Amino acid sequence: MPFWAEVVLRSVLTFAVMLLLTRMLGKRQITQLTYFEYITGITLGSLAAYAALEETIHWIYPLLAIAVWTLSSLAAEFLTLKSKKARDLIEGKGTVVIKDGKILEDNLKKERYTIDELLNQLRQKNAFRASDVEFAVLETTGNLSVLSISPSPLRDWALRCLIWQSRRPSLWMAKFWMNLLRPSV
Repeated sequence: MPFWAEVVLRSVLTFAVMLLLTRMLGKRQITQLTYFEYITGITLGSLAAYAALEETIHWIYPLLAIAVWTLSSLAAEFLTLKSKKARDLIEGKGTVVIKDGKILEDNLKKERYTIDELLNQLRQKNAFRASDVEFAVLETTGNLSVLSISPSPLRDWALRCLIWQSRRPSLWMAKFWMNLLRPSV
């Protein structure tokens, strides 16, 4: 058989096996991948390419490696479902990056995450200032979970009064309302 025909046959066979094994691993969007799942995807892709193009070894060996890697991934996934310690070890933990409106810069440094990246993620969550956020966690998937500071009834009342007062502005009243509206720390 010519080499090009063997490559086509191996590629089609590898594609079919990869499709089957990927369906077994389950559905996840790319933004929801953990490090382990990301590494699994890269490794499976490399093994599939090796199975399709390497002519010096029999094609069954790379497919066997793909099957072993898939079973290992499924075993690790099963462990993460059954054990919190295994889940923390394999998938990692979320990191608190904002607490009570204060950015925790040490935690950002540990995650190698810049303040600009954090502010960008906050804007996507409709939080335009860190002081508007009570709690923010950088999840293991890279997503940011945000708990905004809920407005108090006093602030709502003060805001309505400020709007009403804006029809007759005076400097001392504006300062009074702005101090009242400033988030408490």
